Parts: sequence; C-alpha cells; structure tokens
Amino acid sequence: TEFLIYKYKVNWRELVHAPQGTVDEAKLALAQQKVEEAQADIATSELRASEARQALKESVEAEMKAKSVAETARAKEDEAVKSAEQACTKEEAAKVAESKAVEEESEAFQ
Repeated sequence: TEFLIYKYKVNWRELVHAPQGTVDEAKLALAQQKVEEAQADIATSELRASEARQALKESVEAEMKAKSVAETARAKEDEAVKSAEQACTKEEAAKVAESKAVEEESEAFQ
C-alpha cells in the first residue's frame, strides 16, 4: 500500500475505500448459501452434542445407582450367609445337646 501511494501518488483514502475487484453475484449467493448450511450444521451438531452430554450424565447416574444397589445387595447377601452359618452352628449345637439329652434320658430309664 505504501508503495502504491509513494510510486503512483495515489490518494490513500481512495485506495483504502476502492473495491477489490468485481463481485460475481452467483458466487456470492453460493457462498452465502454454504455459510448458512454450515451454520445450520453447527447448530445441529451442538444440539446433538448437548443431547449426548445429557445422555452421558444420565447413564453415569444410572451406573452409580446400580453400583449402590449391587453393593447393598452384596452386603445383604453377606449378612444372610453369616446368619445361615450361625443357624447351622446353633443347629449342630442343638443336635449335640439333643443327643446328650436322649442319651441321659435313656440312661435314666435304665
């Protein structure tokens, strides 16, 4: 720009405001259409990304809930196993006590 002003003595205001070639209306309309299509595609992709983020959030929440439920179930299962073991131990003790009582009873009748 400075070269044109110095060499050809061009008024800088005219140079700055001068058109930069001719405008092809068909190309301009096509470019505008492509810009609008790109903007619509961006809006669609942003909407889908938002939906995907929401779905991810919901699935993470569901996973956490499922893990919590599974952990609670495991704890209840462990408790049930311990109760069953205690019941078996008590049952064996009761059988031993019963056999002793039967034995003592039979000795008492003799």
